[in-house]
Amino acid sequence: MRGDVGVLKRIEKADRRADKASKRLIKKLARSSIGAPPCTTVRATTFLPSSFAPTLAKPNCGHASGLVRVQRQIESARDSSGNRAFLVCELLATEDEEPEALLVIERSALADTKLLERALASKEAASRHLPLRVSHAQTKLLHCDDESLQVGTRATDCVYLSRLRIGEGGLIFYGRDSARGSSTLAPRALGLDAKTFQCAQRLAARLLGARLVS
Repeated sequence: MRGDVGVLKRIEKADRRADKASKRLIKKLARSSIGAPPCTTVRATTFLPSSFAPTLAKPNCGHASGLVRVQRQIESARDSSGNRAFLVCELLATEDEEPEALLVIERSALADTKLLERALASKEAASRHLPLRVSHAQTKLLHCDDESLQVGTRATDCVYLSRLRIGEGGLIFYGRDSARGSSTLAPRALGLDAKTFQCAQRLAARLLGARLVS
């Protein structure tokens, strides 16, 4: 019985940490005014409770501290026309405000995971051998009633999310304007729990300069 109480207390403590981290990230984005002025209304894709993982599936070997450098590399990535290629923010952070996972969304029409991998292939990254692993699983994150949402400078009515890994520990959730290569699945196929998925929806809408409704 004591063991059960201890487990519940640890779960409650982890939930409080996640809530605080999520609020910090949203405040950061509000201050930075990322994306275009809010003009598009997007809807949060909804799923049944059984469609989510019980908790976020994280890599066994974590290298969260390296995500600070990774985020800077992604922010500075440019496409062949010299335009900024991606929008990026922290999706999860520790109590010490160290990123545990990143949310990345295509900003340029020329952006894709290959460009992202090249952006991460700095001399430092190459020396540490941190390949980008792309999961084929994808889920629908946001949608709107018409093709008024701008993702990668393209008009679309949906944003899809997939899961990427850098080396053995770096975790990225990657948003784009269309489903690629396979059918869409429930969030649990990406190891997403409900709280992290809903946080990704809020942050993605803000990155895209859109107003989120349920």
